[in-house]
Amino acid sequence: DTMNLWIDIARSDLEALLRNVDGLVLNDAEAMQLTGKKNPITAGRTMLADYGLTFVVIKKGAHGCLLVHREGLAALPAYPVEEVVDPTGAGDSFAGGMMGYLAAAHSRDENIGMASIQQAIAHGTVIASFTIESFSLDRLAELSKDEVARRYTEFAAMVRV
Repeated sequence: DTMNLWIDIARSDLEALLRNVDGLVLNDAEAMQLTGKKNPITAGRTMLADYGLTFVVIKKGAHGCLLVHREGLAALPAYPVEEVVDPTGAGDSFAGGMMGYLAAAHSRDENIGMASIQQAIAHGTVIASFTIESFSLDRLAELSKDEVARRYTEFAAMVRV
């Protein structure tokens, strides 16, 4: 959540780092700040071209996220939660759930296709949906694998992931 700070104070170091990673997760304001583009799709495509990334996930809060991948473009919604108690940490939980899925499902040297990134996004979305149901990490601390699996199945049916 300090990406905007790094863009402001250490842009050249950040850009050097980005040239050495496969993917990037950031919010829409950060994507537009980093690229100077006003449209998140254009910003994502610019990052793919400028930094040699395979994919960029642009978080849009309650509006879900945008995946810009070398193979194409996808938009996934947020999981519909009836009562949001506290959105603090949702973006971090999203990224953690996404990366956790990728780490468990793929080897380090494997090329990860767009479909796998979409599945990872769905997992991250599910984890974030639990985060916003309480303050801090309380809901995550009591979460079971069965609850995650159930909600993932519901979400996958909603969006046909």
